[in-house]
Amino acid sequence: MLRPHVSDGKFPASFQGAAMLPVRLTGQIPTPPVGADLTAVGHGDDGHLYYCKDDDGHRPVRATEQLFTALADHVNIPTAATQVIEFNGQSLFGSFCHPSTDETEAVRKFISEKAHDELGGPSRWKGSYFSRLFAFDAFVGNIDRNGNNLVAYRDGAAIRILAIDFAASTLLMRPGLDTALDETSTVKFNRLMRRIHGLDEDASLEMVARLESVPLSFIESVLDRMPPTWLDAGMAQRFLEFWRDGSRSKRLAKIGAGLKDGTL
Repeated sequence: MLRPHVSDGKFPASFQGAAMLPVRLTGQIPTPPVGADLTAVGHGDDGHLYYCKDDDGHRPVRATEQLFTALADHVNIPTAATQVIEFNGQSLFGSFCHPSTDETEAVRKFISEKAHDELGGPSRWKGSYFSRLFAFDAFVGNIDRNGNNLVAYRDGAAIRILAIDFAASTLLMRPGLDTALDETSTVKFNRLMRRIHGLDEDASLEMVARLESVPLSFIESVLDRMPPTWLDAGMAQRFLEFWRDGSRSKRLAKIGAGLKDGTL
């Protein structure tokens, strides 16, 4: 069963929950995996392995990752724990990773194999999960959802699927009503998941309702906990205004309509 992460000593304590002291990167993997926006992959002084990202020109990658990872976790989309990482004098966004062959295979099966209940009959829970995830990605303007930015984490006998990589989301930079995703990776991945697992419109609309219920104080708390160099004050204020002035509700209403009539 999918559920939000609760720190149990296996994950590091997450920056999502409270302001944390930065973790120092003490050992870098010399040939890290290829990935958009990755600056470094290595071990922190807390003993955990992190994928680390920096900003890309005008794109506030660190703030985008932190804000929307925290928001996803808040609306019950399980995510990897995050940290502020210090490396070579830089302050980086760090996402906890726990790679293994076993867990990579778990993600492949989760994506490609239909779910069944205890009696072997069809189950809709994977369709519900991907329907919620697509609604969330549509809201934050994430154009790069694909099978490579889901990871697995073994928690005893259970495997948790975690959504990672919100760096391509556009909502922080351009808060407004434009919800067009066109033929992006997100749309293509969602189309594939619908073919395999089915569509759960109720689950997607439930996500819209959850996002509508997120208070401004939560967004303020996430932004306040970020290092001040991660986000321009003007961009932060524009996003807070989007959250408070009714624009967020209008965007969510547009997404809800698109989910109902199939135009999204």
